[in-house]
Amino acid sequence: MTDQQLFEYIRCPVTRSPLQSADAEMIREINDQIEKGLIRNRLDRKVERPLDAGLLNSDHSLLYPVWDGIPTLIADEAISMQDRR
Repeated sequence: MTDQQLFEYIRCPVTRSPLQSADAEMIREINDQIEKGLIRNRLDRKVERPLDAGLLNSDHSLLYPVWDGIPTLIADEAISMQDRR
C-alpha cells in the first residue's frame, strides 16, 4: 500500500476529515517551537519530542504528530494549529 492509498483510509478522529502531510517548512517551524518549550497538545501537555512529520486535517486546525514513521492519531495528542496561522 502506498502513502497515497493510506491517506484514502485514515481520517482525523475529531473532525472525521481526510488527513494530508504537513510540508517540511511547517514541521521545521513546529520543531523550533517544541525546542523552545512552546508547543502543547490538546491535553495542554508540553510536546517534548521533535516531530519526524505531521498529518493535518482538512481545515488545518489539528496536526497529528508522526514519530519514528508512525502517525499518532490520538485526538488528545494532536497539536492545535488555531493559534499558529
